[in-house]
Amino acid sequence: MHLVSKTRYIQNQPNRKPSSSASPWIPWMKINAAKLKFTTVWPLGLRYSFNGIVLLAAFVLVLTLAGHLYFSASAQSILTNLFINLIAVLGMYMFIGTSGVPSFGHVAFMGIAAHLQALLTLEPTIKSMLLPNLPAWLAPVELGLWPAMLITVGFVGLFALVIGIPFSRMGDAATGIVTICFLAIIHNVLMGWETFTAGFKVIYGVPEYCDLWTAGGLAAVTILAARLLRDSAPGLELRASRDDKSAAQAIGVNVANQRLLAWVLSAMVMAEAGVLLVHFLTIVNPAQFYLGLTFSLIAMLIVGGLSTVSGAVVGTFFMTLVIEMLRKIGEGPVIGPFDLPQVHGLSTMGTGAAIMAVMFWKRDGILAFFEIDERIANWRKQRVLAPVDLEPAPSSSLPASNRAAGIPDSRSQDDSSQSLLIESIEWTHKRKNSHYISMIR
Repeated sequence: MHLVSKTRYIQNQPNRKPSSSASPWIPWMKINAAKLKFTTVWPLGLRYSFNGIVLLAAFVLVLTLAGHLYFSASAQSILTNLFINLIAVLGMYMFIGTSGVPSFGHVAFMGIAAHLQALLTLEPTIKSMLLPNLPAWLAPVELGLWPAMLITVGFVGLFALVIGIPFSRMGDAATGIVTICFLAIIHNVLMGWETFTAGFKVIYGVPEYCDLWTAGGLAAVTILAARLLRDSAPGLELRASRDDKSAAQAIGVNVANQRLLAWVLSAMVMAEAGVLLVHFLTIVNPAQFYLGLTFSLIAMLIVGGLSTVSGAVVGTFFMTLVIEMLRKIGEGPVIGPFDLPQVHGLSTMGTGAAIMAVMFWKRDGILAFFEIDERIANWRKQRVLAPVDLEPAPSSSLPASNRAAGIPDSRSQDDSSQSLLIESIEWTHKRKNSHYISMIR
């Protein structure tokens, strides 16, 4: 209940005795005004996101520390690649998960960022050998990781802003088809523009700037950004338009502008992932950023849950674990006295089977519509709050004629109907995740 309406309610109570010194609702109004002031000092959606950010970011950082101290070199390499994939999946979530609009072209931003980052960080001698036709102003340029990343992410953001204006005003189905065309166009441009990308050849010699701590730290920062977007006002409006676009527009949500904002932010995060990937692999080729990587990242997002940041994290870890296990088995390992044969394509087949199994078990993803901190809070409330059992009316209160005829009391039927109605409302509330609509209002 709002502050003004609640004070009017207290004033209009007939049985309330006014105090001689002050109105009885003034202390309450002061307390709630202080609470209101306290809740407004949190920037964006930080007040609602703080616990979830701490849980996920702390998990990533602790895992990074454990990998640095106890993992082998190969395990650290797998973990670093996992963090890069996590950043890319979070970038896709920031548009697909919040707006509900399918997009199959976000990997193109990774490809653009990877090639631009390679051009800005390669040594001039390697550039002269691999890219002899570079312009004179670009050939001698050699920047470090962070200046080059700042330029690359900014350029990709501007490019996404320009092309995102028509995309943000399309229908959902049309956007999915057009983004596939966009991915194909960027792929062919990167393959054919040999002056800057070397075409079908591989650009090698990129400095190895991305280590475990760099990838893990930026993954934690990306979790912070994605969760703040989800729980901020633009994120709430986007999620409202995802569930019911007409209703969101009816309450004043500018759907096109909010989708454009999410498109640009997600493209910049994808550029960040592309920068880290090229400095992790130290090579770049347009073939890396096409359909294979696109479907892998989308599978990670869908398996974990499209609607939550926690789902993106869980899906990335789950699919990476499945892929790595199947890849080891497919190589034909020796387990005790058994020498298993090599099975080509086992990781691809197993990935598809894992996706179908998870979708059959949890069609909305592993975490569905609730963040991990929201699930923990709901679990704690269920443990603290005991269920209230409605006591049946005593039989003596029933008329003798009703008891003789076996007619139940109408009051018990009303109580049962109310309980069923409450359960139905709670189920709908949880299923549609509509709590944010009241927050927008």
